[in-house]
Amino acid sequence: MALQRKFHRVLRGAALCLGSLALAVPAASARQGGGAFVFCFEASPEGFDSARSFTLSSFNAVTDPLYGRLLGFAPDGVSVAPELARAWEASRDGRQFTFHLRPGVKWHQTDYFKPSRELNADDVILSLDRLRRKDHPFNLAYGWSEYPYTKTYAANIARVEKIDPLTVRVTLEKPDAAFLANLAMPVSIIISAEYAEQLIRAGRLADINVKPIGTGPFRFRRYEKDAQIRYEAHPDYYAGRARLDRLVYAIVRDSATRLQKLRTGECHLSISPKPQEIALVKADPRLKLMETTGISTGFLAFNTRKKPLDNADVRRALSLAINRKALFRSVFQGSAREAVGMLPPFTLGHDEKRKGIAHDPETARALLKKAGVPPGFEIELWAMPIARSYNPDGRKFAEMIQADWAKVGIKAKIVTYEWGDYIRRAHAGEHQVVSLGWSSDNGDPDNFLTPLLSCAIREGSLSRWCHAGFEALLEKGRYEQDAKKRAAIYREMEGILAAELPVLPISHGAFAHPMRREVDGYRVTPLGHTSLHGVSLAAPRQTSEPFSP
Repeated sequence: MALQRKFHRVLRGAALCLGSLALAVPAASARQGGGAFVFCFEASPEGFDSARSFTLSSFNAVTDPLYGRLLGFAPDGVSVAPELARAWEASRDGRQFTFHLRPGVKWHQTDYFKPSRELNADDVILSLDRLRRKDHPFNLAYGWSEYPYTKTYAANIARVEKIDPLTVRVTLEKPDAAFLANLAMPVSIIISAEYAEQLIRAGRLADINVKPIGTGPFRFRRYEKDAQIRYEAHPDYYAGRARLDRLVYAIVRDSATRLQKLRTGECHLSISPKPQEIALVKADPRLKLMETTGISTGFLAFNTRKKPLDNADVRRALSLAINRKALFRSVFQGSAREAVGMLPPFTLGHDEKRKGIAHDPETARALLKKAGVPPGFEIELWAMPIARSYNPDGRKFAEMIQADWAKVGIKAKIVTYEWGDYIRRAHAGEHQVVSLGWSSDNGDPDNFLTPLLSCAIREGSLSRWCHAGFEALLEKGRYEQDAKKRAAIYREMEGILAAELPVLPISHGAFAHPMRREVDGYRVTPLGHTSLHGVSLAAPRQTSEPFSP
């Protein structure tokens, strides 16, 4: 609770403002000022072009080390701060923004790309234009027509103009209260126009997703699918060379195995421990734990294109059948907060007075009967294959819901896939009910509702839901500049979601990152972004007696 109170001030203020791994150098032998750092990670990235990514796994393992954006986030993790743009001005009507780029920002140099120039306005124009224009020559050559935000924030960009080599002007169709925060999102990466031209000439533009070039603190070396990603320090990073020489993301899906590798020194840092593993971390003198309140929501999404889930009574019945108290005792064990809406605490529009869905199996059975759903009706329930702050044990989570639904006459078949396939199939609409979650990309309430529930992205959304009244409020909230009025709009939207239930909010998670005691300078933000630029390794702490697990 103390941790939540600490971030209450930060987040609300920001919202109102808008097998073992073989290494060349063993992990435990690295020292401050160099060496190799090993991050035991839970999943492979979707690819290395972050503009196409949906998941926090890809943002952490790809965006954070590799890329820069016009704007980033301050140390609090949610306030917008300069990054590749050193300064900017906005017009009085909120429709025009002029960005002044940092001089001397150098691109990565690798064996597949040797840049001839530094970052300039051409790179920014290409990076934003490809997001907003399906017919852009880059996308025609790429064979890619739509990014996660093409139909939402990027669609509101009317023009991107070059004023001079280090000045860019962006004009919006309408004022957008979240525009600057959107530019700081991981999908808003700036890519090299020169590298893109090189790949287009070679007829290999798809290589941009497997052989990345950025301006971030680390440059790409190689990727072994489902095994490891290797980076090395970018020697000419504009904010100073990283304190580590090499960075390795070791893909280790099982959380118990990640913890064991952490104990033995095969990893310096891990992610997404199960609640019962946190106590083991705290009891081990070789380890320490960083915990941060997260801006995330775990939920069930009902595919409203598939009968009988097109009926709100059926969605409500399935929601009422779930024993949330038992679910939280068994699965979350105090590691998350029960959700009463899609917007997490401390975000603009969150309503502390709203009550969540009750556990009422009797009413659930009556609603199913009213909807004509017979006892024994079969349905698929998709279970997350990896742990997340908002769902630390996807299989157990699904099994408990399966048992609850059986009590009201619904037979649930649990389905799961490898993480990347799970995400792809879910966005293709193959599921009936899917367990997933959303970690905010920028902390703004629009970022929870538009990417998940807007009519504009219906064909790729998890619920396939579109509601005219909700859509009108989404647009109203996006362009409203007054924070109190915006908050009221989002509370009204939460009321529509509570009535319609295209998604059932379950939990708001907190981030827990176990690490070796010798790790210094690591931080994770409330958005779940990780920063390894300033990390170093001190000599391992010596204990007076061996640790017994």
